[in-house]
Amino acid sequence: MRSFYSVILALLLLPMVSCSGDAQTNDLPLTGPPPAQGADPSQFPFRWIPTRALDLKSPDGTFVRAIAETDVLFSYLGSSAMQALVPPGYVEAAQELWTLRVNNIPTLNIEPRTTYLFAVDFPDTVRRADEPRDQRHASPTPTDQLGRAAVCTFSTGPNPKPILRALFTYRRTGIAPSVDQKGALNQPTVNVFGDWTALEDYDTLDDRPCERTLASPDGQHQSPSPGWAGASH
Repeated sequence: MRSFYSVILALLLLPMVSCSGDAQTNDLPLTGPPPAQGADPSQFPFRWIPTRALDLKSPDGTFVRAIAETDVLFSYLGSSAMQALVPPGYVEAAQELWTLRVNNIPTLNIEPRTTYLFAVDFPDTVRRADEPRDQRHASPTPTDQLGRAAVCTFSTGPNPKPILRALFTYRRTGIAPSVDQKGALNQPTVNVFGDWTALEDYDTLDDRPCERTLASPDGQHQSPSPGWAGASH
């Protein structure tokens, strides 16, 4: 993963380049700035591919899903629209990441699409988003209170490649997030974050953990999975 906003530019505005150096054409259609009132997160369903790196039904699965999905919607719909569309509890859970998203994400409009996401093992070395690109240090050690998330997606174009999309740590203190979240909705309608909070946004140029995990999906537009239940759940 590049830093959050550099990943967005790589996915939406520039040709994608795999770690082997093969250039790919980005065919994601851009149609210019949309009015904020027209933004519709339900047009961009998320489908999670299960892996051993994250139990999607667990509190960690709920927290990572909700943070990562909202981050992707920021890149699709822009910060102007998303300020009014984030799920309940996101601002408190994201903390500093919220400020980063609001201040740095351009407003873009793309055609509806399904986004596939899957978790992989956290890399051994990372750099913080505000550090020089050649800076590298050992990844933080996970503990009972410190969680780590590495989430991959697929590049756009005729030959999609698995790439890192989100890399962050989070604090497990207080009330844990809700468990076994599933349903027909593409966003939570209640606070599913509990008291947990995101800590640090990381960057790495190594997409190999994603490539070793699985191949590209078929790309057809589908319903959310696991999705989120309504407020009565």
